Amino acid sequence: MEIVVDANIIMAVVLNESDNRQVIEATKGVGFVSPDILPYEIGNL
Repeated sequence: MEIVVDANIIMAVVLNESDNRQVIEATKGVGFVSPDILPYEIGNL
């Protein structure tokens, strides 16, 4: 199974936000796909 991720999900884990463990647990064993604009979304946060 694959899920679409956006900048908020990526940054929650990278920045070690308080809910990052929930994100990690919920996405174990899952493939990720992202829109082509993901780098721009991250740059705008």
